[in-house]
Amino acid sequence: MEETLKYRQVHLDFHTSGLIPDIGAEFDPEEFAETVEKAHVDSITCFARCHHGWLYYDSKAMPERIHPNLKRKNLLKEQIDACHKRNIKVPVYTTVQWDEKIAHEHYDWLCVEESGAPFRVSQLQPGFYRNICLNSPYVEFFKEHLRDIFDCLGEVDGLFLDILNIGPCCCNHCMDSMRKLGLNVEDEKVRYEFAQTVFDRFQAEITAFIHEIQPGCPVFYNVGFIGTQHRKNKDTFTHFEIESLPGGAWGYGHFPPTAMYARTLGLPMTGQTGRFHLDWGDFSSLRYLASLQYECFRALAYGCGCSIGDQLHPNGKMNKHTYELIGKVYKEVEEKEPWCKGAIPVTEAAVLAPMEFKGASSSFVVDELSGAVKFLNDICIQADVIDSQAEFEKYKLLILPDSIEQLSQEAAAKIQAYVEQGGALISSYHSGIMQDGSTAAFLPADIKGDAEYSPDFIAMTGKVAAGIPDMEFVMYERGASLEPREGSDVLLETMVPYFNRTWEHYCSHRHTPCSYQYGPSALVQKGRVYQFAHPVFKIQEEYATEWVKQLLKNVVYEILGSPLVTHNGPSTLDLKLTHQPDQERYVLHALHYIPVRKAKKMEMVEDVIPLYGTEIAVRVDAPVESVTIVPGQKEIEYFSDEEAGKITFTVPEICGHEMIEIKGGKL
Repeated sequence: MEETLKYRQVHLDFHTSGLIPDIGAEFDPEEFAETVEKAHVDSITCFARCHHGWLYYDSKAMPERIHPNLKRKNLLKEQIDACHKRNIKVPVYTTVQWDEKIAHEHYDWLCVEESGAPFRVSQLQPGFYRNICLNSPYVEFFKEHLRDIFDCLGEVDGLFLDILNIGPCCCNHCMDSMRKLGLNVEDEKVRYEFAQTVFDRFQAEITAFIHEIQPGCPVFYNVGFIGTQHRKNKDTFTHFEIESLPGGAWGYGHFPPTAMYARTLGLPMTGQTGRFHLDWGDFSSLRYLASLQYECFRALAYGCGCSIGDQLHPNGKMNKHTYELIGKVYKEVEEKEPWCKGAIPVTEAAVLAPMEFKGASSSFVVDELSGAVKFLNDICIQADVIDSQAEFEKYKLLILPDSIEQLSQEAAAKIQAYVEQGGALISSYHSGIMQDGSTAAFLPADIKGDAEYSPDFIAMTGKVAAGIPDMEFVMYERGASLEPREGSDVLLETMVPYFNRTWEHYCSHRHTPCSYQYGPSALVQKGRVYQFAHPVFKIQEEYATEWVKQLLKNVVYEILGSPLVTHNGPSTLDLKLTHQPDQERYVLHALHYIPVRKAKKMEMVEDVIPLYGTEIAVRVDAPVESVTIVPGQKEIEYFSDEEAGKITFTVPEICGHEMIEIKGGKL
């Protein structure tokens, strides 16, 4: 990461209307760079071109596109030169598919819906930028723009290429291309797949073009998320920047599964939040300090550097209060960096991402994935999110959450081999349904469609239901009808209601009570494979039920035995274990921040609630030299249990974020 990215980045937006006068009139290069430096920032992304279509440098090839009211014609170059004097990197931002000037000039370059109207268009809605098609002559314009950037700036510290959207485009360029390839243009799925091909071709072409001009130039393409489609074109990136502003549409649930997947692709990463209270373009607002600390320290814990989004005022004047806030956070990040650089996450379980099996139009962080990740974090299981190309054998447990269906023979065979080699599997609901509709051989029960009744109930009995009251519990989402296969064991059964709730048949306010008549199997086991009938991970995301959480926890602990890390603190304590092989040490990140929904549609961290005397156990296979709270190098006492293969220690205080260095040992 050190070579490609910095750990204390600012992403300085500058989307500026052509109607605003005196752009950059109050910009002072030295004040700009001094403000950034005092905030402990080591890299700041600045603008070459914005979504409005304006340039902020002294363009040689496109002078007519320079912002008409720009008072400092080489604003970007001045930003770069001033920061370079202070050893601060300045990657260059340019937009790709949103440029309102081009949208007005070249209507024929826009992505078009099936109706013939441009994508995302509402002529009367402000800021509803229109998508430009990457299968149009625009690609040559974009290359000319990139060449112009290099001609005017020389070698750059990197390129942030923003806004690449995949959609089933029906413009003339795409329709003609698809017809020539013999593709069915009437099939939306086919159009999505073609759009992905266009997207991949564009990235490969542009990265090659950039590296021909400046070999090794850092390049990132921003789609707004990182997902399973990034694996096949990851070589067109030099690094990832995970855009995830909790005050905006992303929320706090977006970053963990995204980072847990992206880090498996082997590229350095930053986690990007914002100083805004809400989202991009939220002028004259500031984020709570505790929120910004949490978002940055969490990025470190998940193996990322940090990036904080800001937006420069049109007059070019830096807001000192913004950079005082950023500086408070980045001073701490700078102190923590030595225990983060080159760190590799240590994991024991993996969640297979549904996006790969849902098609190009799917979101990455779907409910079942988010529910699985939140559950594993709650019970302190160290996990990755993976795709079917990953090395399954690295993990003791593989989870197929709810919707891993349409499985290919190749993917099913790989999972089968994993199980035969001793790997453990948890599958739920429709996961394991093959492309031909049959049930994969690795599961202990056949999936015979959906259950007749919903909501139904699980009769919680036996060892697998330990810690749950011995009664029936409602399952809020419809399950599958499981038919156990020969040699498998039914661990739990369903009970059905008197009837399904309809306008003709209903009881009370919510759902029909239990009839105490047994229905299909709820949980079936064979060896180290456990199959749930219900979409238990979606249920956890939607309803956060104690009984489903405890049931899942019992199964996970039965599989893993002693997890890598355990603690006696609350479920709001998030522990992440990393390894720095060059320093021969492990680093345990302890995060205790509690997002609270204080606004109608938004969670926020306003306060830091300390934990005292938290006992933590870490599984180790070799002697440990020392356990130290860092930075500050406060060594703490630990107890080694060689028979159990673990060490135990007590952290006196966890105030937001603490890091514990474990020197020596082997996990």
